[in-house]
Amino acid sequence: MEEQLRGKLFEISKSLSIKELRRFGDFISSPFFNKKEKLVKLHSFMLKYHPHYAHPHFTCQRAFAVIFPNERFTKSRLHTCNSELLALLARFLSIEALEQDDSLQTKLYLRALNQKRLDEQHRRQMNKTETLLSQRPQSVDQYYECYEFSRLRYGFEINRRGRIAKTELLLRTIEKLDTYFLADRLRFACTQLNRKVAIADDNFAQKNEQRFLQQLIHYLDERKLDHVPVLKLYFHLYGILAGLAREDLDPTKHYAILKSTFVESIGIVSKAELRQIGTAAISYCNQQNSGGNKTFLAEIFFWYELMLENEVLLVNGYIAPSQHFQNMVIVALKLDKIAWTERFISERRDSLAPLHRERIVTFCLASLRFHKGEYDAADNLLAELYKLGLGEGKDNIRHLVHERLHAKVLYEQGRFVQLSDLVKRNIIYLKRQKSQSRMAEATYTGNQNFLKLLARLQKKASSPSGKGKLGLMKEEVQKLNYVNDREWLIEKIQELSRISLGL
Repeated sequence: MEEQLRGKLFEISKSLSIKELRRFGDFISSPFFNKKEKLVKLHSFMLKYHPHYAHPHFTCQRAFAVIFPNERFTKSRLHTCNSELLALLARFLSIEALEQDDSLQTKLYLRALNQKRLDEQHRRQMNKTETLLSQRPQSVDQYYECYEFSRLRYGFEINRRGRIAKTELLLRTIEKLDTYFLADRLRFACTQLNRKVAIADDNFAQKNEQRFLQQLIHYLDERKLDHVPVLKLYFHLYGILAGLAREDLDPTKHYAILKSTFVESIGIVSKAELRQIGTAAISYCNQQNSGGNKTFLAEIFFWYELMLENEVLLVNGYIAPSQHFQNMVIVALKLDKIAWTERFISERRDSLAPLHRERIVTFCLASLRFHKGEYDAADNLLAELYKLGLGEGKDNIRHLVHERLHAKVLYEQGRFVQLSDLVKRNIIYLKRQKSQSRMAEATYTGNQNFLKLLARLQKKASSPSGKGKLGLMKEEVQKLNYVNDREWLIEKIQELSRISLGL
């Protein structure tokens, strides 16, 4: 019985497109990289069965017959061919990656000039590179590149001149290292705070971490950072995120400076860096809004509109992640910006990646119809959405957002039997997701509270004698730490209260 051909070579080559695999064929056909005809034959055999390599004829014996015709099958010889072709594939992929990394190419070129002791050409290339770097949008990565090339220049001068190398070059290199390190350290600290990740379980490590960051903040507070806007942005972003738990920081002050600096940095700082900072700012505003400070709802809209107008949210021409599109619609509708929402969905729908476009646009239109009180139209759009698939099992957040909108539509339509079924189904879904550790505690609690409160609200709405104690229910909703669609629930409770009073 013939043995199926397997190995790391084929696992890696599965990820290659047919175009890439053919380029690899050109690569190994070049005598500069490969002089062994047997490897070209193995590649041709692979190409025939790419990408799945699951055909019954994709066997060790048949591969050997192609590579070594009329010879006796020896598995060890085939294994040697696989290993040699794998080594060439690794080299090919490295060269492919190198071709996409101009900075690394320049560093290798400078190293070659240095080794050849072509000093004048080395200095010219270094001057050209540093000039080009200074013209690039600022980012943490750009700060690192500036430091690394400055270090290369300093190393070159020390190598050629010894101790008489210029002191100002040493100081400039140190300054660039500080700028890069501080910006990157604060970026990680902001990510930690945003994701609520502790540095370690060890209390000693946590105290050292807090002490270090506290000293770092005090150090930066005394420096002017206008010439390094990325560092300034992360400094004030850390101020608002850490200020929620520290008395020595004023989040209000840091937030105002963060906003103004962000606006001033558009066109100076890279869009990728601005996108990360802006998204973290939105997360902070959302947290403040959920905590009861409703002025931050308008702030969320400010950040989204600013980043949208300046194309900060676009990656390869599409809004990324695509969830931002849906979030913008939800925020705009909460602010009752109906005309803006209609225009946004119509004009910006092509800014969504084709894979997600139909689903997200359909949900946004359903949300718009619901907000306008057109419940039947919203229900029809949600029916289309169900046909497209809610994504249950793939994206539980998206699934629950869709289900909550459907629940609200059913309530407004008075379809309480269907609503009761939806509530029961989703409570089971939540428990299953939690038991499998697929859901954050806040997500679970917020959705569970919404469903349970809605079930109680439904009973009161469907029973003439069941409208008592609505005031207590309203207080309960207001006091809960986590509950989704809090404002809508309160609005429905108040509506039932007016009905019970005959108003």
